[in-house]
Amino acid sequence: RLMRAARAGDVSQAVEAALPKLHLVNRATDPLGVTAYFHTLATALNLTARYAEAMELIEQQLSFASQYRLDFPIVHARLNRAISQLGLGDFQESAHALDEVGQQVAASGDAYLEATRRAIECRLLTAKRQFMDAIALTEDEGETISSPPLRAEYLSCRALALACHGESGAARRLVQRAMATRASRSSIEARVLSPCVEAVIALQGSDEPRQRRATLKGWHAALESGNFDSFVCSYRAEPQMLGVLVQEQACRAEVGELLARTRDHEIAKQLGLLVRRT
Repeated sequence: RLMRAARAGDVSQAVEAALPKLHLVNRATDPLGVTAYFHTLATALNLTARYAEAMELIEQQLSFASQYRLDFPIVHARLNRAISQLGLGDFQESAHALDEVGQQVAASGDAYLEATRRAIECRLLTAKRQFMDAIALTEDEGETISSPPLRAEYLSCRALALACHGESGAARRLVQRAMATRASRSSIEARVLSPCVEAVIALQGSDEPRQRRATLKGWHAALESGNFDSFVCSYRAEPQMLGVLVQEQACRAEVGELLARTRDHEIAKQLGLLVRRT
């Protein structure tokens, strides 16, 4: 259910159904099954921007994998850890986790994991507003990526960096390529990043109604899919998105909850939102 939700887009419901099953881990006898459960649940928690909860599961996964001498789950746990730390605004630790993955992937030669690592690094650089570095990192446009959903995510991450850098035409063309096939549209990341790219482009103009429509479209894509993680990356790259959202009374409470989960308390304060500090 968790794996399906990460494609179909009902992540929040799948997480709520999975969390009460955590106690069964203590009764499970298959270490691979346990680490797979930890991984898929942590992935889903990251998608819903529940990063602190994901981090707890990731540490359990790493401990369990070490206990049973399982190498395979470790690289996936580190990729998830990089996403959690990025979501919580700990850019330095996220970069460190990606470096660890890079060393492990270099030894194995796993092309899929390397592409995943670079997609996350592109998001990290974009969130840090290092747009030229993100564009340079993804210059190959994922031509060798055999997985359509991963390639769609990779192209969408590059498109976001291009849009933030003011290259709207190139960004739009990449988004169209990312969403060109049914297989690529199964990428929940691309389905949220694509409207966010349009929002970034709109915010660079002066048409306020268009800015509102485009930003709300990106926000609603996150709400409908449960993938708030891609929206977090987008507003870190273009904070004006939040400024548009908080003008909508219906959005203020949910935006405040999201900023509490990402620990962006200063941004919340600037927007006039009161958020709970965790």
